[in-house]
Amino acid sequence: MPATSPSSQRAGQTAHGLLARLDPCLAPVLAWSLISLGNAVRYGVYTPLAIGLVTAGMLVLTAAVLRLGCTGYRPPGRLSLLIGCVVAVISNAFSPAQRYAHGSAATWSHALLIVAATLLLAMVLLPDALLARINGRTMPVAVVLGLAALAGIAGIRATPAPTIDDFHILQGSAKALLHGHNIYGQAWPGAEGHLLPYLPGSAILLSPFYLLLSDVRYGLLAAMLVAGLLVGRLDRTRRATGLPVLAGLIVIFPWGLYLIEQSWPEPLLLACLVGMVWSIGRNRPALAVLCFAAALATKQTAFILVPFAALWPAFGWRRTAGSVLAAGAVIAAWFALNPHQFVEGAIRYNLSLPPRHDSLSLFTTAIRFGHTPSFALVPLLLALALALGLWKLPRTAPGFVLGSAWLMGIFNLLNKQSFFNEWSLVIGLITLGVATLAVTSEPAAEPPAGDPALVD
Repeated sequence: MPATSPSSQRAGQTAHGLLARLDPCLAPVLAWSLISLGNAVRYGVYTPLAIGLVTAGMLVLTAAVLRLGCTGYRPPGRLSLLIGCVVAVISNAFSPAQRYAHGSAATWSHALLIVAATLLLAMVLLPDALLARINGRTMPVAVVLGLAALAGIAGIRATPAPTIDDFHILQGSAKALLHGHNIYGQAWPGAEGHLLPYLPGSAILLSPFYLLLSDVRYGLLAAMLVAGLLVGRLDRTRRATGLPVLAGLIVIFPWGLYLIEQSWPEPLLLACLVGMVWSIGRNRPALAVLCFAAALATKQTAFILVPFAALWPAFGWRRTAGSVLAAGAVIAAWFALNPHQFVEGAIRYNLSLPPRHDSLSLFTTAIRFGHTPSFALVPLLLALALALGLWKLPRTAPGFVLGSAWLMGIFNLLNKQSFFNEWSLVIGLITLGVATLAVTSEPAAEPPAGDPALVD
């Protein structure tokens, strides 16, 4: 075999040096931007532009995930943060806060989101010395999230009764739970005649907000705000840059409050997963187990993340097993009340959903080009993606979080029904993944077993 020439060796070293100096957060942020904009084109439903953007975003995310083990971890650079904030400012300036909101409350909601996004952009444009000084401080995060909270409250007031079945289902389920009734026992008015299609954690987590405020959407807003607050406090050393900006982007992404208006449960999933990662970083493994169990008990798709959690040494298979058992106990309690109704609502309904021509997925793309794929391909291809992830991903916090975002995105691309809420979880997990890149010091593939530190 001929020897490599010195010029070829120098070229390879130069390319490797350029890759090493490249901000490892840039590709995830580009993926975040493309997926966010594609998801916002038409409220998360299919258009050629929308599927093109989210597919391009997934290709970029795939490249970023597959290179995680080859690049060092460091906080996002100014360019990465700038891209995210520019996307947030422009998208919030040119689209309303919600789809169905009306009146002065809708105007206030929109204006507050624009101010919050502009404040994030201003933080990125600060001189380096000032930018470094605000990292790790509570005030910038509190101001941005406070503005987002006010915008969310105004948006809820501007849409008192959204015309979507999820709102009526979760409202009715929370009310039934508080009255001691079976949450899978009936179809709710306005819910198109079907039962609760989610796992019982969705009603359990939202019932306090229905009790106190008569609207479960306040619970979904609170979940997004908690996720942002925990991202802002992810670094115990208070030296990592960019966390206040990333904390804001958890809520202020394109059409972010549309997720609240429509009453989808993905904010609960995101808050639970952020809480899991935050708890591991703070050496609170029991709380991490509880957070992951809550995610598993909230929506069925969370279970596809179980293998990644088990092989993340900082969490590990024992804690994963504990989370699965705890979630299983909660689910089994409602199954035991009425097995037939539980299966009808939480399992059979979801499996029997027909393919839709407006799903933001490649499944729909194939249908629109005259081909109807077998749904059996979805679990097969998802299993192949999972195997690839288990083989290539580093056993670190960024590996777990960005790998989870990637796997969820692959599922969305393959699935027969993928819409704004499913893609919003991918968007939130990418934001969390970039935050973990900021606070994780090394891409070590095999940390010591049982080490609970986030810096793995």
